[in-house]
Amino acid sequence: MLDANIARAQRDYKEAASLLSKAALAEDALNYDEPPEAQAKNPRALFGLAECLRAQGKSPEEAVARKQFEEGWQHADTRLLIEDL
Repeated sequence: MLDANIARAQRDYKEAASLLSKAALAEDALNYDEPPEAQAKNPRALFGLAECLRAQGKSPEEAVARKQFEEGWQHADTRLLIEDL
């Protein structure tokens, strides 16, 4: 990334593009992903899921996600709004 930014600053756009492509490939090759259980228990993610399900009219699924969100958010000192996501 640094080399690409330097090339871009030097107006060597062809080299910058090539270096950015290499950086993207290197990043894609990284073997990292958050564990599914970490994502499944994230209150913000559950709130977003519940809001999406509500907008789709999927009430039973929304109720499950909403309950899980509320359990995870019960000790928070702020109210979470869709604008906060």
